[in-house]
Amino acid sequence: MEVESGYKLVVAVDYGTTFTAFAIKSNAVGQADTDSIRLITRWPPGVTSGFDTPSLISYTHNGEPPLWGYQVEPGMQSYAWTKLLLDRNIQHGDFDDEMLRVVTGSKILQLPDQKEAVDTVADYLSQIYGHIQYHLPRVVELPRGCGGDPSGVPIYFCFTTPASWSEQTRSLMREAIRRAGFETSPLHQVWTATEPEAAALAVFSEKRFNLQSHDGVLICDCGGGTVDITTYYVTDVVPTISIEQITAAMGAKCGGTAIDSRFYEFVSSRLEGEFDNLPMSEIQPGSRAMTRFEEVKKAFDGKSEVTWHFDFNLNAPSTHSAFSNQKQRRVFLRSQDVRGLYEPVLGSIFALIRSQISAANERCRRDVINKVVLVGGFSASPYLQETLQRALKHIGNISVLVPMNPGETVVRGATLQGLRGYSPPTYKCWRNYGLASVQLFDLSHQNELQGLEYGSSTLPANFFVHWVLCKGQRYSNEFQSSFTIRVLHRENDLLVKAVDIYESNVPVTSARVGNPDMRRVDYIECHFNGLDLTRFPHQTIAGQTVYYLEVSVEVSFPMTDRVIRFSARALDQEIGEKYLTMAHD
Repeated sequence: MEVESGYKLVVAVDYGTTFTAFAIKSNAVGQADTDSIRLITRWPPGVTSGFDTPSLISYTHNGEPPLWGYQVEPGMQSYAWTKLLLDRNIQHGDFDDEMLRVVTGSKILQLPDQKEAVDTVADYLSQIYGHIQYHLPRVVELPRGCGGDPSGVPIYFCFTTPASWSEQTRSLMREAIRRAGFETSPLHQVWTATEPEAAALAVFSEKRFNLQSHDGVLICDCGGGTVDITTYYVTDVVPTISIEQITAAMGAKCGGTAIDSRFYEFVSSRLEGEFDNLPMSEIQPGSRAMTRFEEVKKAFDGKSEVTWHFDFNLNAPSTHSAFSNQKQRRVFLRSQDVRGLYEPVLGSIFALIRSQISAANERCRRDVINKVVLVGGFSASPYLQETLQRALKHIGNISVLVPMNPGETVVRGATLQGLRGYSPPTYKCWRNYGLASVQLFDLSHQNELQGLEYGSSTLPANFFVHWVLCKGQRYSNEFQSSFTIRVLHRENDLLVKAVDIYESNVPVTSARVGNPDMRRVDYIECHFNGLDLTRFPHQTIAGQTVYYLEVSVEVSFPMTDRVIRFSARALDQEIGEKYLTMAHD
C-alpha cells in the first residue's frame, strides 16, 4: 500500500503520574494544519467522562490482559504512580517535596512481584497502544487505499517527559515505550519532548492570551508528580509569534501527588498507629478514600469552611466481597486541614517559580517576566491558582494566566510539535558580538597603525574587532562557526593572554578598537604555556621578537538558555573557554 505523498499522522501521548491522555492529528490532503486536534474522550469500559484516564493497572490471575484506567475499580489490587518509581533512585532535588519522597519509598507504592517499574510502565503503555490502534480509523481520516487499516500508515508518536528526569530515567522510559509495542512497525517513529517544551508550543499557539512583543513569559506545568518551569521572551508577534527561550527548563517532584502524600501522613496521625494495618485496597491510589479525596482537591478553593469524613475498614479484604462486621474508623478532614496539606507544596512551587524569575531577570539584565501561565492537571486547582496569584503580586506586576482546560495543554502541544517536526530553537541576537584581534605589522603604512606601549618605546600596531554574531540575526542552538584571530606576544611576556569580547548595539559598527559604539564585555583567558611559539608568525622589531599567536575561536550555542560559548584553540590544543549570556533589549 502506498501512502499519499505528504500525509502525516501524529499521536501524542502524555503519560502522567496520575492520569494519561493521548491526542491524534493528521495533515491529510485537503485538511489545514489548524484543524482541531482530536483528544480521546472514550475509555474502557465505555467511560466518556474526560480527555484522560487514570494511570492505574491491575493484573489478573487467569492469564487475561491486565485491567487498566477506568477498568480498575476501588478494592482491586492495583498499581499507581509508577512513573515516579522510574525515577525513585535519583538524587533528591532542591525543590522536591519531602513527604512525596517518603511515600515513594513506602509500601503504598508497591510493584507487582517479579516486576520492576519499567516492566509495569511497559504493561500499562501496551494497553494505551492497543487503545490507540482501535481509535485511529474511527477518529482520523486515513489515506485513501488503506481500507481503514492503520498498520500500513506511517505514524509519528511523541511522548512527553518531565524536564527534571535524568538521562538514566529517560532511557528507562524509552525502553518501556519500545516494549509496549510503539516501535514494532518500521513505519513507526518515536521521539520524546519535555513537558514544558510541549506546553510552551501550545501556549504560544493560543491567541486568547494576547501576548505582545517584549513579554517575558514563565510557563509552569503543574502535573500530578512533577512541576516543570521554563521561561521565554516574545521577540515578535507579526506576522506570527516568535519566541526565544531565556532559561533552561527546571523541574521538581512537588506536583499534585505531593498533596496526596501529605494526606496519607494526616490519616496516619489520626489513626494513631493503625495506619500500617490498613489493607492496601483501602489506601492506595484509586481506592475509595483516595477517589473521594481527589474530589475534595478539585473543588477546594479555601474560601469556605467544610468538613469531610473518610471511613476506613481496618480489616477490609482486598477483594470485592462486601464489608461486614469489620472494624471501622472515621477520619474527619476540615478546610483548615486541607490548607495545611497544600501549604508546604505550594511553597515549594512558588520557590521554584521565584528562582526561575530571578534567573531570567539576571540573564536579561532587567525585570523581564510579566506573565505566568499555569498549565497541567494540578493547575486546575482553584486554591493553587488563588494562592500563586496572591504570592506573585508581592514580587512584581505579574499576570497569572490559565488556559480553559490546563490539563490538555501538554498533550496538545506535543501534537503540534509532532506535526511541525523537530526544529532547533533559535535566538534573536540583540547585539553585535566580536573578538579583538591584531593585524600583522606593516611598517610601510605608518598612518594606519595605532600605538602599542612597549617599555619606554611605542610599537606600531593595528587592533580591530572581528564581528562574529550580528545584531538582528537569529541563531539556532546548532549554530557553530570558527574564526581566526591573532594575539600579540612580546618576548619575555606572560603566556596567559586575554582575547577581549566586544559588543555593539548599532546595526553597522566599525571594526576599529576604541570606537565609542562598542564596549568590552568580557574576555577569553587563553593559556599558551607549553606551546612552541616558533610555529606562530613572528618578526623582530627594535631588537625584540614579536609573535602573532593565531587562535581559532569556535562560537556556538550549546545550551537552551541563550548562552554563547567561545572555545579557543591554538596548534590543535584547547587553550581557553568562556560562556557569555546574550543581552536583551
